[in-house]
Amino acid sequence: MRSMRIITTSIAVALATSATACSGSSSSRAVSTSSTSGPAAQSDQRDAARRELYDTTWPVPTADSWRTSSIASGGLPDDVKSGDLDARSVKLGPAPIFGITYDRRSVFVLGGAPHLLDLFTRAQGNNLPDDAAAALAGTAGAVPARTANPYVAKIDSSTLKARILELPKGDTPNYPGSLVAHRNGKLYAVATATLFEIDPATFTITRSLALPLNPAKPDSTIYNTAQISARNGDLLLKTAPQQGTGLLVAVDVATMTVRSQLETDVSTARMTALVEGGTEYVYLPGTTETLRYTVTDDGFAKDPSWSRTYRTDDDGTQPGVAMTPTGAHHTVVFPNNNTVLVKVTAPLEIFWQSTTDPGATVSKVNATSTDKPGGSFAPPPSDPFTSSVVVAADAVNGRSAAWRIADDGSLEKMWATDKYAISVGAAIVADQHRLYTDDRVCDADGSHCKLYLVVADLLTGKEIARVRVAGSQPSIGRIFIGPHAVYYIATQGDGGDGFVTKVTATS
Repeated sequence: MRSMRIITTSIAVALATSATACSGSSSSRAVSTSSTSGPAAQSDQRDAARRELYDTTWPVPTADSWRTSSIASGGLPDDVKSGDLDARSVKLGPAPIFGITYDRRSVFVLGGAPHLLDLFTRAQGNNLPDDAAAALAGTAGAVPARTANPYVAKIDSSTLKARILELPKGDTPNYPGSLVAHRNGKLYAVATATLFEIDPATFTITRSLALPLNPAKPDSTIYNTAQISARNGDLLLKTAPQQGTGLLVAVDVATMTVRSQLETDVSTARMTALVEGGTEYVYLPGTTETLRYTVTDDGFAKDPSWSRTYRTDDDGTQPGVAMTPTGAHHTVVFPNNNTVLVKVTAPLEIFWQSTTDPGATVSKVNATSTDKPGGSFAPPPSDPFTSSVVVAADAVNGRSAAWRIADDGSLEKMWATDKYAISVGAAIVADQHRLYTDDRVCDADGSHCKLYLVVADLLTGKEIARVRVAGSQPSIGRIFIGPHAVYYIATQGDGGDGFVTKVTATS
């Protein structure tokens, strides 16, 4: 049922280090936080976003259940410079994408699920084939030939040696699911419509559960979300519908059984979970409307009174990626336009909607101040707890912008820049006002590309430091952060092996 192979060769090469000063158009004014989010309230909100998660720096791919991709502290020192940075890398199998920390010696990465990922990679490199729409349509309803096996990699954070635990493949598309560290100490991975429980110490599969399949097209079922309920520790799972309706599923991890499921009109977006005012909700952008469901032990229930139209099928956009709550501001923010730019003719936008005002509409702004069609595979990182800043990134046009969340929940632009050809899912360290992103630098003809981890000032967008990391293609992986290190995942498309680079400061 399961197999493990050991990677003993880590690439501890001294990747070339370079630094160039970089600044975008920015505002130098200080950022004031909401009057309802003092230090105690900020701590309570961050705790609420991490409830039932394992006590580690980065327990889920976006740091917490609110998908903020931010942490209170960690990463590199305050006074870091490019010359201080050391980058060491390990080569994994195909398509590493999501990473989490665990203890002081181990980090884990989910990979080996390349379904549709080449389209995302090519879109971010402005290299989609002319028949991209046909390619997408052709894979939507059929199970493609799979040459990769989903896997979890356990990486020794000191030596960077990796052990690979292959996850048995099912008969559904091999698309990235998720990997989370539960408060109970176990890891839970989702791959090909199966949930796997993994013991981090023995690095073995201890239990597994075949998940329910989409009713209309069971063979095309893709699970693209695994959240941990802050209410009772259940795993909350969601399918991408492909055709017809999808599923919301709650799994009791104590018994490893399905507690409840709901067939409903979910979209391809990933799902966010939170408890607000004593009620548990899951949020996501629907195909054309915003969606919210309440969650109880009895199941999921749609809240149609909250839903609002945020796009139409003929407006040149594609549905949103995922929603991020803003804590004391009582809104959710989310972008449109995932990175497969099929039928996208409009720029990337960022939206917000109140979670407490039943009469509120959806508001929006141009995310990065360009009218060119663009998009992002990753949700925008945000720090709703300390600085009230959210960062939008257009991975197609190489633009990013920071927005302050005002007291009324609206967004006010702080800075925008085209200095970074970004691709990866970025991260924030709140106490330093630090943004970790990336830059892809190529020759004039688009060849010989190199990837760099960029350390930037969250409040101005100005570059603080950079270091080269392994990889050359646009990455749809995630940056994740340990107590004294930053990890960069380079997915590498077209079936090639990907990399994880650990960046530390030498002084």
